[in-house]
Amino acid sequence: MLMGKLPYNAEVTARNVKRVQYRPARAINPDVPARMDASLHKAVHTDLHRRYDLLSEFVHDLSQPNESLINNALPPLLERNPVAFVQTLASGLLILNVTSLLR
Repeated sequence: MLMGKLPYNAEVTARNVKRVQYRPARAINPDVPARMDASLHKAVHTDLHRRYDLLSEFVHDLSQPNESLINNALPPLLERNPVAFVQTLASGLLILNVTSLLR
């Protein structure tokens, strides 16, 4: 395996399949190229309709960079680190509230 671990933040079961999140291979092994990580993410996506339809498509994307995957390789902060997102949002709201009180 590329990562030495499963690519999800928890064990996938029928009950939690919608809640588990992909753990980027690059976060565990920085030597994994972004295009390979993006292809892996698509291959193991929890939504079956967003996975590759054919194994040959996966193999092709591993050997030839797929620009559409590479451009979307970095998920939004909310998906990557929900705690940091909430902390950033709360900090921004705090600053807005303080500035509005000081006026």
